[in-house]
Amino acid sequence: MANRYLRRTNFWACRIDNNFSVTFKAILRCRPVLQTAIRRHMKDGTTTDLWLDPWLGSGSLLDILGGQLDREAGRGLTCSRIIRDGVWRPEGYPHTAQLVEEIRLVTIDASQHEDSWSWAEPGTGGGSGLFCFRSCYDLVRTHHDQAEEVDFI
Repeated sequence: MANRYLRRTNFWACRIDNNFSVTFKAILRCRPVLQTAIRRHMKDGTTTDLWLDPWLGSGSLLDILGGQLDREAGRGLTCSRIIRDGVWRPEGYPHTAQLVEEIRLVTIDASQHEDSWSWAEPGTGGGSGLFCFRSCYDLVRTHHDQAEEVDFI
């Protein structure tokens, strides 16, 4: 899938193209709902896109800061840019006091080297961390008002 649809972009920032399969378009339309059930585990920040990945509980920095950002200026920056010695250091980037507090609530586990995603059971905030189709189906089905198209399920 990544080789076919995501060669030059990030899953979270990918724009829907008419050449995409019906199924992949439907998955992309469900991104806002899927974001509610995934968690980013920060290690060194080198594999997490600072602006595009939804590594904060409230979404991506691009979604949160919106018009305050020049989309091209931050292209390719990772969270490692605002981590120093295992501590968040967002100074020098657009932010508010509330955003800095939310960033500092994200735990950095310096014992590992690569960031990872996990799946949280809908409504629990926890779960096993392992993705299962039933859980995903239930999530999308119960949030169909937020997902534009779920006919592929």
